[in-house]
Amino acid sequence: MSIPEYLPDNEIVKLFYARDERALSETARKYGALFRSVANNLLQSVPDAEECENDAYLRLWNAIPPAEPKDLGAYGVKIARNLALDAVKKRTAQKRGGCAAIEELCADFDDVPDTAADGRELGELLDEFLRTQEKCDRVMFVLRYFYGEPLKKTAERCGISESGVKTRLFRTRQKLKSFLKKKGVTV
Repeated sequence: MSIPEYLPDNEIVKLFYARDERALSETARKYGALFRSVANNLLQSVPDAEECENDAYLRLWNAIPPAEPKDLGAYGVKIARNLALDAVKKRTAQKRGGCAAIEELCADFDDVPDTAADGRELGELLDEFLRTQEKCDRVMFVLRYFYGEPLKKTAERCGISESGVKTRLFRTRQKLKSFLKKKGVTV
């Protein structure tokens, strides 16, 4: 079985700049399964995940140019993830319930006012915090809360029990809350 060859990200970005529709097909070929997987982890619905994936291509088309992402995969995953989170919020507004991973993370931060810090500042603080954590805890945190991966799958990937993952994630969330307090973010 041969490994498929993909265009490098910078070449795909050049196609976007040239307004060449091959940019979309190359992006789909290289990153489509990843976009869909991230959306499905959060939405638990293949049709909704496919819709997010397709919406991500439209957002990429509209964002590039002027954006010139160095890592097209990460840029696209962020778009697909945000689209899925918007869908979760919409679904949650219609009926209680939604993405377990997001609800789990937010439960520890219910008392954080929306004005505590803007999204960019929080993102930078989160990056700073995660760099101080053990690799295993950092990986679990990102898999669970960025990619929305189910606990069972995260446990399998990390080679520990589900309860071990839950415990480590709980402790990491508590450390994050303490870290944010020290940085002056009201929690």
